Amino acid sequence: MLVQRCRNVLSSAQRWARFYPAVNTSQNGSSSQGIPPTAPNSTSEFPIFTAKEIESKQYDGRCVTKPYSHPKTHGIPVADLHIRSHHKSLLDLFTHFSTHVASALAIPISGTVNLPTQRSLWTVNASPFIYKSAQENFERLTHKRVIKAFDADPDVVDKWFKYLQAHLAGGVGLRMVKWDRAPVGIGKEKFLQVKGALRGPQQKAVTSGEKIKKLGKKIIKEESAAAVSSATAEAAGAQTVVVQQSTAKKSS
Repeated sequence: MLVQRCRNVLSSAQRWARFYPAVNTSQNGSSSQGIPPTAPNSTSEFPIFTAKEIESKQYDGRCVTKPYSHPKTHGIPVADLHIRSHHKSLLDLFTHFSTHVASALAIPISGTVNLPTQRSLWTVNASPFIYKSAQENFERLTHKRVIKAFDADPDVVDKWFKYLQAHLAGGVGLRMVKWDRAPVGIGKEKFLQVKGALRGPQQKAVTSGEKIKKLGKKIIKEESAAAVSSATAEAAGAQTVVVQQSTAKKSS
């Protein structure tokens, strides 16, 4: 039991020394390893690093740990990254790599979500004819994972996807679904464009009052034409009756 505890303490000390190397400060106050010295007012015995200095240096074992999860600003989904493979170990490795890349690009992600495993079965005859009962069964499992990204710029999401495609592991499939956000007022602008295209380039916009006036003039014109035609028909009928009566008097 004591030996195991000593081993744990020794491994912890080795990891601590790997992440926080010793600092040898020279006379001018700078470090021999390029690491800034400890702040004079700080009570910590370890040097204080900025985010830029931490990201510019290489620490062994960083990829083993979980990536830093950036907080969401608005919670608006921008992309879904679907990863699938027939080998679960490769899938977990590439999923871990994808989350680290998203963390390095400051993309808030939801974490890895496991999707249902797709199972495919095949039965093949081992021999034809009378030996049909000799068959072989084959199975293929497709493991799926999805990572959802939030509140990221479309250009950053494109760089994330292109980087993953450039470093895609063998036997792993990748697919991304993105949502593009339209600016405010795009619906009204499109409506006006379609409305102008339907009217034509040279036709003026007609208001409802002008439409009513135009319809009234059309009705008056049609009614006037109908009244004139009816009056003409009545006059022609009266003349025919007078002619018939005069013809009857002459014959008598």
